[in-house]
Amino acid sequence: MPAARTICGFDMTSAPSRQKPITCAICTLEGNRLTLLSLRGLESVVDFRHALADAQYQLDVQRRFIVQCSAVGQCADAADPSDGGYSWIAGLDFPFGQAAEFLAEAGWPAEWEVYVRHAGSLSREEYAEAIYAVMAKRPKGRKLIRRLTDVAANAISPMSLAYVPVGRMFHALAPIVLESGADVFPLRMRGDSRLLLEAYPALVARAVIGSDSYKEGPAAQREQRAQNRGRLVQGLAVYAEQNGGLVLDVPYVFAETMLHDWRGDYLDAFLCAVQVACASHLGDWGMPSEHADAVDGSAEVRNKALECMRRTEGWILGTDLP
Repeated sequence: MPAARTICGFDMTSAPSRQKPITCAICTLEGNRLTLLSLRGLESVVDFRHALADAQYQLDVQRRFIVQCSAVGQCADAADPSDGGYSWIAGLDFPFGQAAEFLAEAGWPAEWEVYVRHAGSLSREEYAEAIYAVMAKRPKGRKLIRRLTDVAANAISPMSLAYVPVGRMFHALAPIVLESGADVFPLRMRGDSRLLLEAYPALVARAVIGSDSYKEGPAAQREQRAQNRGRLVQGLAVYAEQNGGLVLDVPYVFAETMLHDWRGDYLDAFLCAVQVACASHLGDWGMPSEHADAVDGSAEVRNKALECMRRTEGWILGTDLP
């Protein structure tokens, strides 16, 4: 049986705190069984930095679990980083990159590592000024530029600084991802034992409960949204089996935590982990592949788009080309 792997999901915020932490679902994937081991909150960006920089943060949790249950034959040995596989794989719910069109209009470099480093050198105010300067030149209705993968996922633009401020997440967190040294699919693949993928829990939620809201919202709607969380947690087992051939093992205490978290942050973290685990058996994590040239030139357009994703913009798990 394949060695167990640590699979993590992170639901992100650009300004984590005790009241609104980055939430993390730590799982182990052994064969076709995904077991949720822990739900935890990271209350600062420093905690997040440490979680990425030191894979032992999660591997130690996995190994303690393995030691506890190995006597009854329930767990395989921990994965050996020297075997060429990934010991620690995480899905993070925030945009790793910006749109190529934005980069061109802002005068930023097109290479992912270079422009992320540049963004990280800017203060919060300087970064916002760069965003607003591009927006000011664009026509109404086209102020915010989406990446190819954002269009495919029906996600908002990574330029967004308000409402769902994923632009703030990019500015605060992408430089940390860069500095971690981990492989970042598909933007930086250098053979590290850790792999980071851009996850999007909304894709899983839509597949299970459609467009029904399951988090936050007005107080009058929270009972209904709690019921929707229950439907989502229950429906995940079927989703995981149909999309990844997986069996989910979710201890009761963690299921209750996800049901009673009205913000939905712990559930979103677990959705990210499920999304990663379902894609783990796919070649290239399910990313669209290049095609040979076609007479009508459509393959050339497709391949250029894929090159843009790999070099510049990044890619959200589970999406095709728009």
